[in-house]
Amino acid sequence: MTPLPPDVAQTIRSSCRPLLERQEQFHGEFHASLMDLMPEVPLMREPAGEQVSRWLVECVLWAVNAEEPIPMIGATLQGVGLDAHRLGFPRTGYQAVGHALLRTVRGAYQTEWSGTLSSSWIGYHSWLCEYWISGADIGAYEDQVQPIQPGPAMFRPAGPVAQENRDELAPDPEEPPEEGQSYGRRMMSMTRGLSRTSRKR
Repeated sequence: MTPLPPDVAQTIRSSCRPLLERQEQFHGEFHASLMDLMPEVPLMREPAGEQVSRWLVECVLWAVNAEEPIPMIGATLQGVGLDAHRLGFPRTGYQAVGHALLRTVRGAYQTEWSGTLSSSWIGYHSWLCEYWISGADIGAYEDQVQPIQPGPAMFRPAGPVAQENRDELAPDPEEPPEEGQSYGRRMMSMTRGLSRTSRKR
């Protein structure tokens, strides 16, 4: 995957700090914008669609600040793309994600919005999309090679595709919730940690 340019990463980190302090409001505004931009996708008006929006917001806040190795960051983002696909989020929806993200961040920005900020956020979204769409493509391949079984089995990882990147993606109905940790829940704890760090600065 194409690395995130250092100057873009620096600009995004700086403009992410106030968003870390108001994650819930940021998520709510982003999700409302995404629903407005995707009226033809009923999923976005359902709890599963709100969950997808939350995962995407957490990706945005976490990935550029993460101290984990690049392969782990990429695998986590790819895992979120796969999870979103499994919930029914369309591959074509990531263009709307970019529009909703830019609209929400610009509305939350307290000082003058600049061309540098706009181009940096567009570049950051494109970088995230490489991983999200890669995860969606893995899900599409799964759909072709693995028949969907009714019941709880349809929510469990299927097939040998990128197994090392999909560990614990979906909860096993036979395990307690704390043991079946998804990428989304794992990243939620990471963004909470970033928020605490931001308040200390």
